[in-house]
Amino acid sequence: MNSNQSKFHIGQNVRVVAGVKDSDYDFLIEGWSGDVEDIELLDDVYHIQWDKKTLKLMERVLRKQCEDDNLDFTRMALAENELEIG
Repeated sequence: MNSNQSKFHIGQNVRVVAGVKDSDYDFLIEGWSGDVEDIELLDDVYHIQWDKKTLKLMERVLRKQCEDDNLDFTRMALAENELEIG
């Protein structure tokens, strides 16, 4: 990817592609969706703010684990190849 270009843009709705798991807990997150909050072009990393639908579907066990580990379950950083247009 050209360091001046991005596949997605800030504010765009994206969805996690099939087979992707959360890197902290190895929990399947395919189909989760949200909006691009920030982009790190050099690393092809997108910071996603999960939408209300995804937060509602998220299992309580995962939320609790995130809270116990001081992680914000409402957002996540993902690689460009882990996302598609929502």
